[in-house]
Amino acid sequence: GAPMAQDDHAVRSCRGALACRSELQRMQPMFADSVREIAPQLIKPDGSVLYARAGINSGVVTVGNMGSSKRFAYTVMGDAVNLAARLEPQCKSYGTDILIGEKTEEMIRGEFTLRPIDLMVVKGKTEPVEVFELMGEKDVPQFILDLVKHFNEGIKLFRDRQFEAALAEFRNAAHHELTKDEGVLNPSRLYIERCETYIAAPPPADWNGV
Repeated sequence: GAPMAQDDHAVRSCRGALACRSELQRMQPMFADSVREIAPQLIKPDGSVLYARAGINSGVVTVGNMGSSKRFAYTVMGDAVNLAARLEPQCKSYGTDILIGEKTEEMIRGEFTLRPIDLMVVKGKTEPVEVFELMGEKDVPQFILDLVKHFNEGIKLFRDRQFEAALAEFRNAAHHELTKDEGVLNPSRLYIERCETYIAAPPPADWNGV
């Protein structure tokens, strides 16, 4: 919404992140060609070279030229920005590439394909926030819809402490994940591990899914 106010700024932000991801995927072969002779070890098994993640959040912030007369920059500050900055590196913990905060999810609901990822307490805060993965536009292939359906049901069961039923849903979801390479993390695999851990050693009575 800055420097010009935009009522649909959350939608624009998410669409921009998806466009960045698509362009990055398109450019991977060019990156691979440029390093093949000098540093082939940089080329991953799937042919990619450069990887980028995004964290998106919405809220009231301070935006403008910050600093002093000797050194300043046009930037943005505030709690909402801090959460976005913390979501980006958390992508690696879940095997995702775009995570959004619950305020953004409220503003884009129905416009994109999302799935809940976790309840998270970020550094410096005490209240949990729900975090979602931005998977794509509203119209996605059927296997993505199947993935979201099983994963959403798994999350509900998991938070209700029905770990065995949740495990079955996450195993179904895992069949539809985009990333299936052995040893590569994706959200379904993460929750399968969590379910197996909690089945073997249930969490304390005051566990709330965070």
